[in-house]
Amino acid sequence: MPKLYRGLLEIQKALGTSKEERTIEKVYRKLDKASIDYGIMEKARNTLVVKADYLWDDVGNWQA
Repeated sequence: MPKLYRGLLEIQKALGTSKEERTIEKVYRKLDKASIDYGIMEKARNTLVVKADYLWDDVGNWQA
């Protein structure tokens, strides 16, 4: 997801400046729409799971 990374870096540089809102609107609309599951986790080779009560969950969709 290098394109996403570059876009987020561009947004980060604009934070707190007069270009912040304009940059977010311009860059965000061009970013690839991908879930973290697809974009990162499905390609990850070394992952860990931490069992904890986070008081939040994200099943993604009703079929999950």
